[in-house]
Amino acid sequence: MKNLFIIIALLLCAVASAEVKLPEIREVLKYVETNYNPDMIGDHGTSFGILQIRQIAIDDVNHVYGTTYFHQDAFNVTCAEEIFDLYITIWANKLEKRHGREATIEDIVRIWNGGPRGYQKKATIQYYNKYKKYYLYNMAKLTNKCFVGGKLGIITQRYTHTVDVFMFKSRKMMYGVHKRYVKLLPMDIPLPSNQYVIQYG
Repeated sequence: MKNLFIIIALLLCAVASAEVKLPEIREVLKYVETNYNPDMIGDHGTSFGILQIRQIAIDDVNHVYGTTYFHQDAFNVTCAEEIFDLYITIWANKLEKRHGREATIEDIVRIWNGGPRGYQKKATIQYYNKYKKYYLYNMAKLTNKCFVGGKLGIITQRYTHTVDVFMFKSRKMMYGVHKRYVKLLPMDIPLPSNQYVIQYG
């Protein structure tokens, strides 16, 4: 029955637009929260598991969806992911109704840190900045994405299998990997203009 509620909820989820992918956000937040440690207990004993879930988040999910999660379920990675998706769905949908727009990645990250209206709290800005840092230096290595001069890109061909980080000396050449082998994508987190880095997994 729990799984049925989860499937229905996720099928009806209005936040997973083309630009907002909850699984990708989740993966980065696992590093932000616990450096991927599913046994972590934080916030003076009130936050459990890989995503540092509090009882209040579980209460919201159980109330809205009729699920029966317990706080201890947060130590199970699969359950933690389910709770995260359902919790974010609740409050991202309310944000959309309140403001007439879809929740952005920033909204979702700040809600996870600061609660239902976390996207409006100044205290969550630092957390979002931490998320962006982890996205660049960890998520890029977990996917086929790379980071080039402040923009996200995808490696289309490699010259080497021995190194996974290249420092640019110019905009055209990067220690043997030519720019033509990188397809750049939009990116809103620029590096300083004199720093050009490519990183891939």
